[in-house]
Amino acid sequence: MTDPPRRMSREARREMLIDATGRLLGSRDVPVLTFEAVADEAGVSKTLPYKYFESPDAIADELYERVVVDGVDRLTVALVAGDATFDDKIAGGFNLWCDVIKTHGYLLLALVDRRSIPSLRPRIDARRLEAARLWASLIAEEFDVDDDAANVIATSITAASTALLLRWVRERGSRRATTDSFVRLVRAQCEAFERSSTAV
Repeated sequence: MTDPPRRMSREARREMLIDATGRLLGSRDVPVLTFEAVADEAGVSKTLPYKYFESPDAIADELYERVVVDGVDRLTVALVAGDATFDDKIAGGFNLWCDVIKTHGYLLLALVDRRSIPSLRPRIDARRLEAARLWASLIAEEFDVDDDAANVIATSITAASTALLLRWVRERGSRRATTDSFVRLVRAQCEAFERSSTAV
């Protein structure tokens, strides 16, 4: 005779609801996030999510912390890594996000899309600024450009990396070719700004 199943702990139920929200947001057609949708996905009563979270946005915020903030922390480590060349750091940073997508799929894309979850917009904007600062610092170290130029390039490549990652996912293209394209794009922009600054 098997033992009867034990009741789930509060933490286990909370994790179950977070996982269900991740599955919802990770679907290609991102739904309007409601407690009812989370409950349906988790297979629990409609009232259960209300016992664990203040709002559906609070669950999305928890997912953002786990997926995106963790990714940014790892990106910081990759970009400041010791002896790697500039191109290797760029490729490493891009591949890090490829790994996050491989693990989390469309969930990552939903969490960085300002249109998906309006409550996350301030965090998404702050993350983009943080990523741009990291890129700008790396560019300024490698190329003879002023801070303004480094910031312009960094803002551009932050947007380009998101667009290329989305294209890579949608078209199921070659990761290596997409990474190489990104590195060439970054280097070309940096060199163009460097040439224009020395020509003045």
